[in-house]
Amino acid sequence: CAQVPQPRVHTTSFVALKQTSFNSMGGRNNRQQYCVAAGGVLVMAVGFMLLAAWRLVLDSEVLRVFEARLCLSLLVSGSLAVGLGVIGAGSACCQSRLVLCGYSWAALFLGISCATCSALLSLQVASRATRVEMDCQEVQLGSPVGSAARPANEAYEGMYRDLAYCRKASPLALRLDACLDSPGSPGDRWRSSPFEAMLRSAEEEYRCSGFCEDGQPLFALPVGTINQENKLKKRPACFSPLMEEVREMGVFGCLALLLAALLLVLPSCCACWLACAPPPVRRPNYAHRPEELLRSAPEDDLDEENGESERLLQ
Repeated sequence: CAQVPQPRVHTTSFVALKQTSFNSMGGRNNRQQYCVAAGGVLVMAVGFMLLAAWRLVLDSEVLRVFEARLCLSLLVSGSLAVGLGVIGAGSACCQSRLVLCGYSWAALFLGISCATCSALLSLQVASRATRVEMDCQEVQLGSPVGSAARPANEAYEGMYRDLAYCRKASPLALRLDACLDSPGSPGDRWRSSPFEAMLRSAEEEYRCSGFCEDGQPLFALPVGTINQENKLKKRPACFSPLMEEVREMGVFGCLALLLAALLLVLPSCCACWLACAPPPVRRPNYAHRPEELLRSAPEDDLDEENGESERLLQ
């Protein structure tokens, strides 16, 4: 009986297809790793952005007094983002699904927390500033001071009493810093007030004195504007420019948190991509069938290999 000739298949063709297939797998793997690593760097950049915003907000003495939660939120969120970014950049190399999923959920949770804090703090800043202004306006109309403005108003009144006490011993004293009372004396209590830095900066920057009502300057600021002739002259109250500063810096801090929340979505998606859809992994001692390699090979490579096989068969 005549033997039926078997079609010859060039083995190097399948070897090349197999190599091409695994090269494409490695390329996909590298793309996913680069994506996760870039996401980790982005998270670190978000953290440094929040820390920079915290440093700028911290320069506002009035915001440190009235909106300490905003300063704390920026500091905590920035620190967590920097640490999470380091973990994210490292997770791109380990390819552990547990680490990638944990990093992805942590980035997503941090983004949601930043967005929530941004919304809540923006409402709180606007509400507190409005209540302080309303309380001070009622004081100017003769009503008792409200709870929102009472601490700052009482702080100024206490410092003014300390300055009056100081001038009994030193009639030429222009400011509280000129008082030579020993620590703990009645004229030295202003140094421990939490509102001292706020009133000092307001007097220098806005040329105002008093909180809810017009008052005399306590620190003779700006330098050179107060002398013996006008040291008893009252200046406009400070509550209005201070509350405007609270609003401006509050909006800046809340926008920084909102921007961070939006940027944290992308690194979370990158980590989910690598964790939930990892690239194919070469299994040891597994023999690929020819049809598997043909399906997995790119069309350009197939055309080239088919042409070479036909030439060899001829």
